[in-house]
Amino acid sequence: MDEGLALRCEGLCAGWGETQVVSGVDLRLPAGEVLVVLGRNGVGKSTLLSCIMGRAARHAGTLEVAGRSVVGLAPFARARLGVGYVPQEREIFPSLSVRENLLVAARPQPGGWTLEQVLELFPRLGERLRNGGNQLSGGEQQMLAMGRALMGNPRLLLLDEPMEGLAPVIVEMLVGVLRRLRAQAGLSILLVEQHIGLALEFSDRVVVLDRGQVAYDNQDGLVPPDRARIEALAGVSGEG
Repeated sequence: MDEGLALRCEGLCAGWGETQVVSGVDLRLPAGEVLVVLGRNGVGKSTLLSCIMGRAARHAGTLEVAGRSVVGLAPFARARLGVGYVPQEREIFPSLSVRENLLVAARPQPGGWTLEQVLELFPRLGERLRNGGNQLSGGEQQMLAMGRALMGNPRLLLLDEPMEGLAPVIVEMLVGVLRRLRAQAGLSILLVEQHIGLALEFSDRVVVLDRGQVAYDNQDGLVPPDRARIEALAGVSGEG
């Protein structure tokens, strides 16, 4: 057990039902750092995050958050331990207002995120507080999904392709948000991303998944990322 690690996976195998998607994945994310996971569509990136959150099935291997095994814990119990999750599908509550979406996830802590701070981070949400989740644009829904995760005051934040399908102006705004989150003391981030340029801007710690396995790992950031090799393995755009 290592309390200096926000996340530790060893030999992690996971999937949906009996179908195994992730096989033998090893990850180590020190507290307060950022780790980026790259890879083609369908290689297991979303399944990996879903397993960490307790939604996809763990078939084998070690899974620890802040030095504690979370094997067998329900998603709500992992959230209480400080795991925040922004899924690729956003999954906001369409029948609840923006305010209600944020407050339902609140887990107040001294010095932690408050409704006012989240609205300062996402001013557009402050203009939409009474709107229902189904009345928001795609970019606003992504802001709400991120804001809702922050209201839980996570120590480990899982972000599954937060820029996907958004207009360039929204992407630029969210990049600024990620920069602020990266600078927040004590927050560890596991970011799944498609744009290599953006990924390498946020972290020197890079893992590439291929067919559910780690195909590239730059040794916990000790070795500078090999961009050419990453592009060849991930098969995604170097521009972002």
